[in-house]
Amino acid sequence: MPSFYRIQPEKRALVQIDRNLKDLSLVESTHTDQFHRLMADMISGVEPCHKGCEYFGLCGGGNGSNKFWEHGILASSETNACRFGTQIPVQVLLERFEEGLPLRLLTPD
Repeated sequence: MPSFYRIQPEKRALVQIDRNLKDLSLVESTHTDQFHRLMADMISGVEPCHKGCEYFGLCGGGNGSNKFWEHGILASSETNACRFGTQIPVQVLLERFEEGLPLRLLTPD
C-alpha cells in the first residue's frame, strides 16, 4: 500500500513516516503533522513566485513535483519546467504580437 512520505531536505529525499495511507482516509491525512509540514514547504515555495514573478498568473507558482525533482525540496521557486514550459513560450508569443505581423499557418505551395 502507498505510504505517507515527508521531505528530508538535508538528504534531498522523501522519507517514509510511521503511518500508512491504508490506515487513513484522504481527509484524515490532511490533519496530520506530516501533511502540514509538506503544505508549509509548498506554500513557502509559491510565495516568492507570487511576489516576484510576472508569470505567476499563468502557472500559479509551479508544480511541487517539478520543484522537488529539480531542487530536491518543495520550498523552492522557479524551475526549468516553468522557464521552458511557460516563460519562454509566453515571451516568444508576446514578441511576435508586438511585431504586429499576422500569424500565418505555414502551408506547402
